[in-house]
Amino acid sequence: MPDAAERPVMRRSQLSVRIETATRQDFAEIAAVLAIAYADDPVHRDIITEHPRRDVRLWRYFETLLRATDNDRLEVTVARRTDDRIVGVSVWQYMPVGHEGEMPGLLPHLGGLIRALGLRNLARALRVQRSLQRHRPVDEHWYLPFVGVLPEVRRNRVATALLGTKLSQLDELGLPGYLYSRTPADRRFFQNLGFGHGAVVGSLPSARPLAMFRPPARRRRR
Repeated sequence: MPDAAERPVMRRSQLSVRIETATRQDFAEIAAVLAIAYADDPVHRDIITEHPRRDVRLWRYFETLLRATDNDRLEVTVARRTDDRIVGVSVWQYMPVGHEGEMPGLLPHLGGLIRALGLRNLARALRVQRSLQRHRPVDEHWYLPFVGVLPEVRRNRVATALLGTKLSQLDELGLPGYLYSRTPADRRFFQNLGFGHGAVVGSLPSARPLAMFRPPARRRRR
């Protein structure tokens, strides 16, 4: 993963944050932020069912995923408050032509995933992952599996600030972005950033994830 590179302070509704590239030392705190941000996410509700320590399981799950995919294709960006606390995260993965997705990288970390989720939840997670992966673009693109902010900074455009620089970079490079959305609110947010609706990529008890694809700017203008 790239070394940290600080960007200018962003100001949104009286909230000051700085947007910077994360380091491996941030992974535990990043996982905690994602566990809170995705606590009510319908896809993760189906993966990690009710449990007395579900919050801890989510945290361990996200930390294991980050470490399993930590290579030169991973780009993690954080939003920090002036006290250095991380309040938002975006996770991008570069997918070259002919990519195999994340599944091969997860295999060496099955022990950590079992400890995080338990066998039954892990089986569900792998089924969901395979279903989502079948619908990925085969051409070169950047995949956005996660973007999340703490409840205290929602409605302050922190998520938009986290994604803005990367989306501009993709436009300059002429590369598309891809993700799957979980809720109608998700879809509205990403549509405002240039993502278009695609096919339903899986049917889960609590969610019907929808593929969303963002062509680079020059293609969108045609």
